[in-house]
Amino acid sequence: MMKLGRFKRRAMMIVAGCALVGGLAMASCSGPDQLYHRVCADGPSGGDCIKREHFVQTRGDDCAGAGRAMCFGTGNDGWDTGLLGTHPGMTPSPFEYAALEYRSDVDATAQRWQPQQMEAIVDRIAAIRRGGQQVYLVTFVHGWHHNAQETRGREDAAPQNRNLRYFKHILAKSVAELAARGSRNHRVVGVYVGWNGGDATSMLTIGDRARAADRIGTSNDFATDLSRLADAAGSSAAEAGAEGRMLVIGHSFGGRIVSRFMLRQVAEGRGWAPLGPRTLVSTINPAIGADAFDALMALPPADTSLPPSWVNFTSTDDYATGIVFSTAATIGRVAIFGYGVTDRVLSASGYQAIGHYRPYVTHRLAIDHFKAQEKPGLGLVAVTQRGWPGPCHVALGEETYPPVLDGRRTDWFRIPTGVKTARKAVWFGGRETECVSRHYVSTLSTGGDEGRDLHSVPGRMWNVTGDRNLVDAEGLNDTSTPLHNAFVQTLLTRMLLELTFAQAVP
Repeated sequence: MMKLGRFKRRAMMIVAGCALVGGLAMASCSGPDQLYHRVCADGPSGGDCIKREHFVQTRGDDCAGAGRAMCFGTGNDGWDTGLLGTHPGMTPSPFEYAALEYRSDVDATAQRWQPQQMEAIVDRIAAIRRGGQQVYLVTFVHGWHHNAQETRGREDAAPQNRNLRYFKHILAKSVAELAARGSRNHRVVGVYVGWNGGDATSMLTIGDRARAADRIGTSNDFATDLSRLADAAGSSAAEAGAEGRMLVIGHSFGGRIVSRFMLRQVAEGRGWAPLGPRTLVSTINPAIGADAFDALMALPPADTSLPPSWVNFTSTDDYATGIVFSTAATIGRVAIFGYGVTDRVLSASGYQAIGHYRPYVTHRLAIDHFKAQEKPGLGLVAVTQRGWPGPCHVALGEETYPPVLDGRRTDWFRIPTGVKTARKAVWFGGRETECVSRHYVSTLSTGGDEGRDLHSVPGRMWNVTGDRNLVDAEGLNDTSTPLHNAFVQTLLTRMLLELTFAQAVP
């Protein structure tokens, strides 16, 4: 079985390599830049443009009658999401969202398509705050093979990019999580950063789209826009009483874009929280070489008592960044076709993505789940949702289930001084009966194989590896590479929200 597994892995690398050699030399396959959400210059909406005051869309405020088809809801303690038109029993989870688009292929530069998009978003956030609500702003940057295509005003089978659809599920889950935390005064607003991710049917654009992502991530427009969003939401403010929060997520080549932004901010002396003390940056399965982090990883160890302001999550099972990326970098190195995929040609860190390069991993995070048992017995630990003994039990063998202090405030990211591993209860399950629930446990560790320590934390950036239990869509995702694209996983969404609210505020 081991030999067969190794053979299949090598065969996959050969097949991927054959396709990618041509791709690294064929930039024209990426297709043209395209603006999908045009703001009208003057006058009413119509044709292919939207009036500025109507640019930010709402989902879920009016869920009566025909409006249910446009409403997202949540159920099963926030685990399930869907449209109320097909899932009428769910609880409405209203949010607002808009697209912010960039072009990356004009004269080898990257810039925003329309300044009016940003103005419309900032205006709407300001109106929410004037109405007495705080803002929880989720900014998502998509990756390879995606864009911002959408049929405005429809959530049925009309054309809509898969990442944009799943982003809305993240927003709906966030509404449910905020309510469970008691943060009912936060309005969830999403900003979907769109760009030309290349032809979704082609593997022949990896080098070209890597360079396009770099142009966006290092551009002044992108940096300025992120700062303006943080200011608008109030997440950049340090004054007492400011409760705005911002979560920035970059996935795949979107993670590359966000990484380029953060690396530039750190290199230019703007610190580890350039978007303010109430903002968390997360890159998920980022398609960027570990060599881009060589200088950052050489920095001295930081104060580990502070939570990370930038956390990178990579699934060790991820095919796209684990095999496709490294195959491109390896073939490109040997055949001199790797321009754009990694930064350095003659570097050990230059042929693996940052999350797969073991010398730079700072943490390992495992998520285990245990189905509740109805009958106690040897090796079973009695536990209920609130942590005291009850009729249902969790099979944990010799280990003790961590106490459930609060289902939404688990401190999963805190490791006590003097130890290398922390196990925390991350509860998810139906509220009707605990006997049919699953109990989830996170295990965060700074220790590697054979008792060796992992890389020390540079500044406030964590490079975390996990498995499919951390990055998995629980059936929602229908892509051919589910582990790579499964950024809507419920546990990860909840854990990121908790970490966002735990950011250190001076």
